[in-house]
Amino acid sequence: MSESNVQPLRTSQVDDGSHAPIETRLITPPPGMSHDAAYAMERQVHLRLLVDSIFKLSAAVARVLLDRQGPVEKWCGAVFDADEESDETQVHIAPREHAIESLGDGGWASETRERLQVPFLPDRLDVIVEAQMMLVLASVEVYPAFPVTRAQAEAMNLPAQLLFAKGEAFASVGEPSVDDAALLDAVAVHNELVEESMEELFVEAVKAMRKHDLKQCAGVVLSLGPEGHAVTVVPREMARRLVAHEPFLARKLDRPARQITIPKTGEERFGFPVVVWAKGHVSVQGRDAPKKANDIARELRE
Repeated sequence: MSESNVQPLRTSQVDDGSHAPIETRLITPPPGMSHDAAYAMERQVHLRLLVDSIFKLSAAVARVLLDRQGPVEKWCGAVFDADEESDETQVHIAPREHAIESLGDGGWASETRERLQVPFLPDRLDVIVEAQMMLVLASVEVYPAFPVTRAQAEAMNLPAQLLFAKGEAFASVGEPSVDDAALLDAVAVHNELVEESMEELFVEAVKAMRKHDLKQCAGVVLSLGPEGHAVTVVPREMARRLVAHEPFLARKLDRPARQITIPKTGEERFGFPVVVWAKGHVSVQGRDAPKKANDIARELRE
């Protein structure tokens, strides 16, 4: 493949917020496959498999960090499509050196091995996706949810808008040690809760943008159990108090907002982090917000 079609071996060790959640580093198609066919397969097969595996990869990263086996850059993920030997997609993570050793001696393996020698970005997972005799290496943003202990919850300095929710939120506080199934369930629940809260987050963003630049804000969603959930939008430094005990999550709130242009429509958007506390776990989810909302905010402040 042309060198211009893959990401370089290394970028800055500081994440400047410009990188998409999934970035392709390398495509190794079967002999004779055209570039166009390889890109089409990547979009239709490999990226679909990767998106479908994000929850499992995120839960696996949570386990690595909870067991203090990190940082994330020392690990690699692998996603293998179902085949005659397995009826289900296989999702794993392994230490980077083990992933490199497992690549064998094939023609495509040497280039993949070379690119895996150096992590692409801090706090991101390099993932190998293999399907239909083609391999894709991608750099992936993961969204692990970590258990919140009562001591950590007591130390949290909740935004004033959510102080009323503190007692109720404590009902979801879990144990410091949780099993893998609980980590996976929390990732799925947190994602679903953000999706359900998007309309409320937009309403809160309208309130917040009268005083703040939305690119410097974050959403906060706290589960209150059967009674529902509480939602607000606050400056990032305020939201950061909720995740100060988890450096991996805190760094997500330190990154500049990523600028996005939708190819088909030309619409401009920016990255918008959302802190979630539910199922006894805390996470930072990523969503996109319309750039025009920030333009409106600026007009209101002026």
